[in-house]
Amino acid sequence: MFSNEEEDKKENNLSNIINEVKEKYGNDSILKCISLLSFATQKKRNKLIGGHNAE
Repeated sequence: MFSNEEEDKKENNLSNIINEVKEKYGNDSILKCISLLSFATQKKRNKLIGGHNAE
């Protein structure tokens, strides 16, 4: 009702591109800047499968 179709299309396109990059180069290829700080857990969590080590 209040959504802008043009913005929705751009956001969906960007989301698809990000997903393609992550599939090709791995989950650590695109991270938010805060995920690079020493206390961040995103890089560690990307290596887990269902809360368990993937290795």
